[in-house]
Amino acid sequence: MSTRLIPLEDFFRNAQEAAYQLSPDGRFLSFMAPYKDCMNVFVKPTTGGEAIRLTSETERSIGGYAWADDDRLVYVKDHGGDENYALYGIRPDGTDGRAYTAFDGVKTVIIDDLEEVPGQMIIGLNRRNPEVFDPYRLDLNTGDLTLLAENPGNWQGWTTDHQGRLRAVTAIEDGVNTTLLYRPDDTEPFKPVLTTNFRESVNFMEFTPDDRLVYAATNLHRDKVALVLMDAMTFRASPIHDDAKNSWPSMSRGTRSPYATISTTKSDNCANAYKPISPDDGMAWPTATRPKHYI
Repeated sequence: MSTRLIPLEDFFRNAQEAAYQLSPDGRFLSFMAPYKDCMNVFVKPTTGGEAIRLTSETERSIGGYAWADDDRLVYVKDHGGDENYALYGIRPDGTDGRAYTAFDGVKTVIIDDLEEVPGQMIIGLNRRNPEVFDPYRLDLNTGDLTLLAENPGNWQGWTTDHQGRLRAVTAIEDGVNTTLLYRPDDTEPFKPVLTTNFRESVNFMEFTPDDRLVYAATNLHRDKVALVLMDAMTFRASPIHDDAKNSWPSMSRGTRSPYATISTTKSDNCANAYKPISPDDGMAWPTATRPKHYI
């Protein structure tokens, strides 16, 4: 029996289409596809019709893209492989192209796309110090950048509330301990409220809809991580779900709300059940499950 050799090029060839996304309002399907050997962004109506190419890069592929809102996509690209990715924006009809952060030697990271605050994003730029990313509020319509805080060098893991305000950040101390800094609103400075060692963890996941309390995954005062509703100033916590043997807390990207993922195994069938979490949900389990497959 003969063996067919797979050409080496097949392993590195651009996909015909990849990175599919739906616009938030469901009107458009976007994807990346080759144009002159580089991956570029395309969009077409979900009702049918021809795709429109939004970008025309010919030297290096687009680094990635996302929908900022119903009427604008953002994407990142670098120059000559320097990996200093800059943020750009464009509308789904190909108009109003903008270079938001095309600064020499500056890299852009997205901190929060602020799904609940139209026309704004929070991004990180190492513009002030090449070794440190400061958070900025970006107005997608005007391109204006507003510095939100100066990172002393060890701040990372920002948490925003539902109004798009930076409310918490973690600081790495001596490579071992972690300090959580918090503020009640964005008019006050960040203040340290808790320091944990490598055995302890407090992971803020999402603020409650009224922005008063936070959902957190923590093992404080317990031997396993549990999902709790926590006061960020006093760290008084009410357990919501602590069946750590069979589940773990997660965050729903679509609804910006926590849920517990429950693994169940029966014979050869492994599945995950998803339980939405709210402070007064009565711990009711969902009836629907989906197979444990990952794409």
